[in-house]
Amino acid sequence: MGGADRLVETLRAVFEGRFRLTADELRRAAGRTRRNSLMNRPLDPGVLTPLELDILVKLCEAMSYLMIAEDDGISRSNVRNTIYRIHDKTGSGTNREMMVWAVLSGLIDDLKR
Repeated sequence: MGGADRLVETLRAVFEGRFRLTADELRRAAGRTRRNSLMNRPLDPGVLTPLELDILVKLCEAMSYLMIAEDDGISRSNVRNTIYRIHDKTGSGTNREMMVWAVLSGLIDDLKR
């Protein structure tokens, strides 16, 4: 797959809410996250509500916004808005940074490829 095709596929996956990270990608993102001072925020999962924790864990398990909405019996826009609140509370600018925060805070113990 060429560079342009890969970019289009990546953008399509992001738009559809599919985030699949390898362990190496997550480690690289963690390094960038530390360098970008995201970790100035506390790594305390207690800052999140039970719904926010549930959605964050499901997002880390590569569930799409639609899958999370159907699983929790809520709307996709509710999932999206909850993710915005998680970004705010964790100081993350992207879903990848948010997932790194989840790993570093101990919410996600085991990464599977």
